[in-house]
Amino acid sequence: HLLRRQGAEVRFHDPYVNTLKEDGQVITSSPLTVQEIEAADCVIIATNHSRVDYALIEKHARQIVDTRNVLKRQTRNPT
Repeated sequence: HLLRRQGAEVRFHDPYVNTLKEDGQVITSSPLTVQEIEAADCVIIATNHSRVDYALIEKHARQIVDTRNVLKRQTRNPT
């Protein structure tokens, strides 16, 4: 809500929630793809779901705000 008020384009991905209603506007969950991640200025991790590929996010995101400390718990495989 606050980001959108500042003019940000906000998208979300959630394997359990298909749509959200915010200020009367319906927002549909976006697929978690390399293209979506790379297009984002920042990825915010707000929940910890076992069905989310956090390694994909970590590899392709420009900026990450990890509010759940998920990335610290990931087993990392340096390339």
